[in-house]
This record gives sequence, C-alpha cells and structure tokens, in this order.
Amino acid sequence: QQMGSITSAPYIYAPANLTIETPNGQAIVRDFYYDTSNLADPSVAVTSTNGTNFRRGFHQWSPTESGADPTNYIGPNYDSTGYNAMDKTGTSGAMPAPDNFKDQSDLPIAYVGDKFPRKAGAATGTTWDVANASGAAVTLAESLGWVGKYASGSTLPTAMGTWTSGSFVASTPSGRTWLNFRDKTWETYGYDMDVADYIARRGTTWDPRGSGGTNTMGTILPSNATGGVNGQVKVTSGKFNGYSMGPGYFGKTFFVWPPDPRTPVNDPGQSGYVAGDWRVRFFIPQKGGSFTSQADNDTVTSGVQNINSELLTNSAGATLLSSAGNWTVNYPAVLKWLKSGPMVLPPNLRSGHVLYYSSIPNDVTQGGSDSAATKADKYFWRQYIDYVLRVGNLAGTEGVGWPEGVTPAIGSTSQYVNGSVTDPFPYMNYTDNPSRPRLHFWFGPQTMMLFLNQFNYWSGTTHQAQSWQLKAGVNSAIDDIRNNHPNDNVGMAFFTTPRYTDVVVPIGQDYTTLKNSLFFPKSLLSSLLTDNTVELRPYSNTAMGTSFGDIPNAQSSTDPVTGMALAFNLLSPAPSTNIDPTRRGRRGASKVVIFETDGIPNSTQPYNLTMAGYNSVYVYGGTTPVSDPSNAAIAVVTQICKSTATVNTAGTDSGYSLPNAPARVYAIGFGDIFNTTSAGTAKTFLLNIQKAGQTSASTDTSIPSYQIITGAYQDRIANLRTGLERILQGGVQVTLIE
Repeated sequence: QQMGSITSAPYIYAPANLTIETPNGQAIVRDFYYDTSNLADPSVAVTSTNGTNFRRGFHQWSPTESGADPTNYIGPNYDSTGYNAMDKTGTSGAMPAPDNFKDQSDLPIAYVGDKFPRKAGAATGTTWDVANASGAAVTLAESLGWVGKYASGSTLPTAMGTWTSGSFVASTPSGRTWLNFRDKTWETYGYDMDVADYIARRGTTWDPRGSGGTNTMGTILPSNATGGVNGQVKVTSGKFNGYSMGPGYFGKTFFVWPPDPRTPVNDPGQSGYVAGDWRVRFFIPQKGGSFTSQADNDTVTSGVQNINSELLTNSAGATLLSSAGNWTVNYPAVLKWLKSGPMVLPPNLRSGHVLYYSSIPNDVTQGGSDSAATKADKYFWRQYIDYVLRVGNLAGTEGVGWPEGVTPAIGSTSQYVNGSVTDPFPYMNYTDNPSRPRLHFWFGPQTMMLFLNQFNYWSGTTHQAQSWQLKAGVNSAIDDIRNNHPNDNVGMAFFTTPRYTDVVVPIGQDYTTLKNSLFFPKSLLSSLLTDNTVELRPYSNTAMGTSFGDIPNAQSSTDPVTGMALAFNLLSPAPSTNIDPTRRGRRGASKVVIFETDGIPNSTQPYNLTMAGYNSVYVYGGTTPVSDPSNAAIAVVTQICKSTATVNTAGTDSGYSLPNAPARVYAIGFGDIFNTTSAGTAKTFLLNIQKAGQTSASTDTSIPSYQIITGAYQDRIANLRTGLERILQGGVQVTLIE
C-alpha cells in the first residue's frame, strides 16, 4: 500500500487506494463483482447478468472494521472472528484474510495453509530474522537442523559418516559433499513430518541417507502417525496442503522453500492427494519428459537435467529462469489448484459493464467446440498465469533474495558412489537458496488488479485516483446544466496519449448518455439506453488490449492537444466530425470549452487543422506538428478563439468567436499536483490556456482560486461542482474535455 503522494519532478503520483481508503477515495479492491450463477462449477461461463446475483469479487465478506484513518493512510483493523477461508457464501471468507497471516501466526485466527519453515523445525518465533535461533530457515540444511546458520561450501554435518557394509562411521567421507547429501527421512515424509521431534530423536549417530544397517533410518521408518518411540518419526497433525495464505488481499501461493520432496499424487480434492513438490506439479520441461522430485531424466536431451538448473535462476532477483527452451507452465494443474481450497479469486469477474472473465476454465487450450466466451476466458487465464509466474512481469518486484541480501545458490544434484554401492539422487541441493517471491507467485486480488491495470482495464466505476472525483463533480454539473440551462448543448471528450483520439459524446442534450460516458465503455453507450445487461470484454481470444480508449479511466500521458482538438471538432458545424452527424455545433451560438487536467502536459498526438471556414476541423494522423505539448495546446486554444468565418470555403481560416460573443476556454486544475512544488509549472500552463482562451487578462498572475481543486476527495467533489456551476452561469453552448 503506497502511503502519501510520490513526486518525480515535475510530476506527482497520487496516494494509492488499492486496498484501503485514502484521501483519494474508497478502496478500489471493493469495486469488482461476480455473479454467483457459476459458483458451484466455475468452468461454466456466465456471460450475461442483470446484477441480481452480484457479490463483491475481491472484498468477499464484510468483517467489522475499526481504527481506519484515511487522512493519514491508515487502513482498518478487521475483526476476523469466525473467519473461514473455505467459505463461499460471502459471510466469513476468504478475502480479506486476517492480518496475523502476514507472519503466519495463529493469533487471533489460526493460520490457514502451509507455514514457511523456521530453523531446526521451530514452530513459532518472534521474528523471521535469519540470525535468530528460531528465525527463517534460509536453506533446507537449516530447516532440518543439520547446520546452525548458513550452510555453505563442503562443510557437512558432524553426524554424517562413511557407509561401509551398513555400519556407521562418524567421520566426513571422501567424495561426499552438499551436492550429494540427502536425508531419506525428510524425502519420505516431507512437510508431514514433525521436524523438531525428528531432530530431537535422531541422535548423533544417525546416517541421514537411510540405507544399510540397523543403525540407519532407512530400516525403521514407520507408517503410522503417532510416532516418537524407538526412533519412529512423529507426523504433524496437519497435512501438507500445497498452498500458503497471505494477509488481506494477497491470496495464496504454492511457493514454499524448501519444496516438499514428495512426488505429487492426484489432483486437489481427490482421495489420496499429496500436494508434493510444486516444481514438479506446476512446471513441465520443454525438452521433453517431465520433472521429478529427484533429477529430471529427460527423454529427449541426453544426460540428467536437474530440476533447479532447468527452472530456477542462479542469481539474485527473479526466481524463475527465462522459460525459453527450459520449461513451461502446467496450466491445467494451476487452474485446478486455483479452484481448490480457499477461492481467493471469484468464478467470474466484472465491474462497470466490463467483463474480465466469465469462467475459470479447466485448461487454456482452445478447442474447436469451445464457445467464443470459453475461448476468450482460456486466453485471459493463460495471460494472467504467465503474468504472475513468468520472468519479466511481476518477477521484477522481487529485488534481492529473502531474507535481504542472501544470494541464491542453486546447485545440481549428484549421486554418491562408495565402492559398489550408489546412493539415490538427493531431490535437491540442501544448501540451495533462491529468491523468495514477494508479489510474484501470489494469486489473488492484488495481482489480478495489477494485471488488469497493465492493460487499462479498470472500469469507469472504480474509485481510481483521481479520476472518480472528477467524474462525480462533472456528473453533478451535467444535472445543473439540465435543470438550469435548458437551451445549452453539451458534448464530452477525454484526452490521453495514445488512448483517446475521438469524441466520446457529440454535442447535444442527451444527458443520460453524457453521464453514462463518465462511467461506462464508449462502445456500449447506445446499447445501455435500452439494455442494462450489456458488457464489454476488452480483449479477444488471441490478443489483449483490443479496447484501448473505450473504457473511461485514467491512463497513460497528459495530452492537452488532443483535448483541445476534439473540443474544436465538437463545436464545429461540419457534419463529418461527430459520431452522429445530426448533432454538431450550431453556427451563431456562443461557444465555451472547459478544460480540466490533473497533470502537466507531457505528450502530443498528431492533429492537423483542415481549414474550411466555419466547417474547419482537426484531423487525426500524420506528423505531430509541435513537439512542445504546452505550446501546441495553446495554439489550438488560440484557433478556437479566432473569429468565425462567414463561409465554408476550403483554405479559409476560422475559429468560433462572434463579434458580440467571443469563444471562451476555461481551465480547471484538479488533484495532488496543485499542492506541490510542481504546482507553479502546472498553474502557469492553466493561466496561459485562459489567456489564450480569453478568460484571463494578459496582466493576470493566476486563475481564479475556485478553479483549483485540491483537498480531501469530499471537498474536491463539492468544489468542482461549485466551480463548474460558476463557469456555466453564462448560459452558453458547452464542451467538457477531461
């Protein structure tokens, strides 16, 4: 959760409100919904809905909240009494998860999922500091208590001896190193084993290979779960689940280090299920064959491929190697896992008439008999899974290894040969230490929101800072125009680079569509007048990002040139400039443009004036005429305020000013940037817009204070409404651009 504004001169980024309410608005995580129709079978697509079965998709239940302080960026404390991660009724889980899950403690709510291991099997601890005796186990050697702190080099446990004819010799054997060290007890029982009890009972003359004579573990491994007697292994009361839960909206991950040593058996929910090694369950070697929990005996490439060498990077940073030629994701296994245990992502997802997915399929391979909805869903889930798992997406959030500063050292497995006896491969190097994922590898609301935002998919109804506050103020202003300015015509245009390049609502008095355009996709505006169930799927079954510029949200760069050019076209009487050629600017009417921005101009798009007298228009395309976006925007404002020509002859210059009614352009500054040291640059630009737009005198040093909108979001909405009403008192034809 980002706290406070972030300045990167001369720009400023508003405080994030992804998961908690801030001065910028309510938590965005509460703005997504799902239809319960396919809750029992998420693989069945739900593509049309009227909202009667809606539940929140990410904020899945409503625990009692207290202590929130949005002004100081403090989130609420949730009373998670009665929390049930498996609940699907929306009354007690799974998101948000209890806050104590951040350190995997059991107070006040018992932790759900597999806990990451501590040193020597410690059950609890006050810290994860690797220097603490009960802190995080950085390596498997530490987790099993074979070493104290960091395991490195060729230093083996003192209990490790030479195996000769089944007898134990307490000395370090020649040829045995950490590369071929193995503990058969661990590799048999994995996370079902009580490690602390095992360490306490194995003594100092225990050969961890578990092979040979009576003094070795291999001959007396028990099959029962009571254990603890005569060297038997005690098994923990809870079995290994194959997932760990995060706090709040993190969701769940299958990553745990060390990986469980057992080979996965069956699918989640089936009898005899063993989650096993996540590397084996969720990844497949591209060279052929399959990974195993021991070495990968590849059927295509000669020799032995170690699973870590194929899958994990050997340097700080990303956990996974580049997948090219090495591995691919086992998508069906990931999807089955997502739909088992806690449902941290809903069976379908939508917001503000935008459909993100209608089902969670069983695989990502598109079949000829698949419906269009199923094909699209399969494509979506492949992209999201890749985003979460693959190098180059969320992998970049990892930084260095966890704990901080520990460099991964992924080793290769090898076999220990002593005379005519050969040990099996160890399933991994017990001193391996990869980077621990932070957000990478986590499936849940946080990564899903980031994934959607990557393609500008957040709907127009999300509380996106600072866009939604502006929408609320403009929405009220439209009501004011309808009630108090019955003769005015209004049009709407948005501007960013490179998303918006056309008018959103042509000038007129279609107030319902004007208001809808603030919140819903442009392509649905006509349909919404008669059908409230229509939705936009903003991608195809082969490509993401097919609907840029359709969903009304804040995105990309500040491009006032586009805004001014579209405003000019909205006011033009030329029939070719608007979606509806019957709705165009009126010759002889007074013209006003209200320009709102929350940023400093930093980009332009190619708009070039086609002069045709009073039918002049700006045409998108060609070469950007001016590199400086501020001056380019002011040039268009100057064009708007030129005198109107009396003819529509090609080549005749024209603006919209009449002898007794000059065209006017007002500027409104909105948001955090106007409270910072960069405010001077931003305010100077707005003042120059108004001077060119004939609403500020050449001697003015600032625009009116009521046209600078800052403060808490409640104040911004009220002040913006007031500012717009004051501007609109002139009762003239209006174009809103934002």
